[in-house]
Amino acid sequence: MKASRGCARLAEFRALFSGLGTMLFLTFVSAPTVHAETLKVFAAASLTDTLDEVLAICSSKTDLNATGIYAGSGTLARQIEQGAPAAIYISANPEWMDWLQKRGRIIEGQRVDLIGNSLVLVQSKSMELNTKSEGTLPDLPAILKGRRIAIADPDSVPAGRYAKQAFETHDWWNKPEVQNALVPGVNVREVLSWVAKSEIAFGIIYHTDLLRDSRADLLWTFAADAHDPIRYPAAVIADNDSPNARRLLTCLKSKEASDVFIKFGFSVLVP
Repeated sequence: MKASRGCARLAEFRALFSGLGTMLFLTFVSAPTVHAETLKVFAAASLTDTLDEVLAICSSKTDLNATGIYAGSGTLARQIEQGAPAAIYISANPEWMDWLQKRGRIIEGQRVDLIGNSLVLVQSKSMELNTKSEGTLPDLPAILKGRRIAIADPDSVPAGRYAKQAFETHDWWNKPEVQNALVPGVNVREVLSWVAKSEIAFGIIYHTDLLRDSRADLLWTFAADAHDPIRYPAAVIADNDSPNARRLLTCLKSKEASDVFIKFGFSVLVP
């Protein structure tokens, strides 16, 4: 009887350990694959498409996963200030970067002026407005003739601030014909979309945006001294600082990245 009971217990132990082994095996093979960290780059809307290509190159070059999140620079800066998980921020002007820096949200030694741009006045091509100025500054109040002109919101979007400065330089901003025609957009890409679709006759956008849509027609390129210099600073965000974030910023300054920025019409500011 004792031998029989011993054999039975031995069989129970074998069954138990066999079951545990099966459970451990299933746990191992069914465990989710751990993927590498995805670095989020919060960037001005005017960098859409361009930065996607740059990040693809950097991801391949550095074995990092990186993705772009695009919106108006002010919108993104406020989200970062509230704790949004950005590894890197690229603004369309220094002011929003300064705003974050004063709040301790960026790494002091990990900030660089990356690229530059220029500002242009465009019109809808399909509307056949016939307002070409033959190389001279258009008389904006005169050519509006009751039509609307869109600019990015000057209270929060760098492109809108540059547009307002250019209007002030040429004494357009306070003209009733201009003020009554102004339509603010949430970002410069929305302004381009309105003009391209002939929803609004005129718009102020970046030169690089004009190159991306043949439905908008160039009227005037503003001189560089008509507004503050258009610079895109990039920086590592303090809350999400890491060796990988710094490696990614280094890649954004590389020759491979610079070649892409130049291809899309930006000027490169880093040596």
